[in-house]
Amino acid sequence: MNNLLDGFYVTHNIQFHEVDSMNIVHHSQYILWLEKARFALAKKTLNFGMKDFERNGILLPVTKVECKYLRSIKLDQPIRIYVKLVESESALVKFIYEVYEEDTQVKFAEATTEQAFVNKEGKLLLNQPELWVEGVKKIKTEFPTYIVGQ
Repeated sequence: MNNLLDGFYVTHNIQFHEVDSMNIVHHSQYILWLEKARFALAKKTLNFGMKDFERNGILLPVTKVECKYLRSIKLDQPIRIYVKLVESESALVKFIYEVYEEDTQVKFAEATTEQAFVNKEGKLLLNQPELWVEGVKKIKTEFPTYIVGQ
């Protein structure tokens, strides 16, 4: 996986409800962090929140998640979730992520998600919506370190 440290990130402090009885983060929490990072990236680069996507007919349900857990994260550890958009012309959108300890930059996890464009009726789109295409152009121009080629 590419080093994402020059890309966009969000910070997060591990909370009690995210850990198991050994004070280690439960694996399911990572998926929530990936979503948090993805939407924060969209908000920063496109000024789009979740409702903006829906209002503009851009629905992107997750079709695939992969996460490689490298080290355990414990209660109260501050982390950074880095994310980059993978540039593609297909009707699938892919993001890559890395999770690090905020102070030491020790890597905890690597992940990817894929989303498919669907219409409001849930039918798969064969092409990217024009609004998305324009948004990717904007990211490439204004935030070039937040995007990688396929």
